[in-house]
Amino acid sequence: MAVRLLLAAISPALALADPCAGLYGAEALTCAWEADASTCIENECRGCGGEQCQHCRQDSERIHQCCDKHWHSTTPPKMCADAEVEEDIKTCVEEQCHCFGGEQCDLCHEDAARIAQCCAKYDASAQPEICKVEQPDTDPCAGLFGAEALTCVWEADASTCVDKKCAGCSGEQCQLCQQEAATVHRCCQDHWHSTTPPKMCADAFVDTCMDEQCDGCGGEQCQLCREDDSHIEACCGKYEATGASGICAARAKQAIVP
Repeated sequence: MAVRLLLAAISPALALADPCAGLYGAEALTCAWEADASTCIENECRGCGGEQCQHCRQDSERIHQCCDKHWHSTTPPKMCADAEVEEDIKTCVEEQCHCFGGEQCDLCHEDAARIAQCCAKYDASAQPEICKVEQPDTDPCAGLFGAEALTCVWEADASTCVDKKCAGCSGEQCQLCQQEAATVHRCCQDHWHSTTPPKMCADAFVDTCMDEQCDGCGGEQCQLCREDDSHIEACCGKYEATGASGICAARAKQAIVP
């Protein structure tokens, strides 16, 4: 008798603790799937703290694995459906980028146009957070075609790259970072297009080339080296920058003056 009374007292508490109590059929299976997957995620993230916990519980790969592990033959809960879509989109982007790490790879994975293309096969209502990337307000290259369009895209991509490298700077430090030839050179190389380079890239290419030509010099010797016509001509020709770089354009103008 005492055991029956104890069970009667415990049963309501167990019913309250069961999020799927009162559900039947497919609805009950979907609810059980979500509860099991949620428990799996909590177990996977045990021991984390603060923001780390939030990232752990929201990680689509982890959610997808837990949902697969506790699969039920019914309509998946929203958390599982969203995770599957997000992982599919990540796979789509990965296949397009086809890279194995490094900064250029990161830039490819973060490219808004590429992500949007992979998200396009899903209805807006089914798109996960990864699809809600900020698109630029205006396209600086709209209305351009051919080589001119390629040069414009190159400059836009390189500028975005430089801004990311200099993120977190302030005041004069920002200006120096954004104008540093080595930084601009790397970004222009990472976003190379087979066309005439934009002025920012041409200047950086030539400046870096001149540094290489005059490596090891000092004082007045350096200035004379950088003003040497043969060095300037070699660097301008190397990157086809004659019409794009300031120093190359100036030299070309001097060459035609009688």
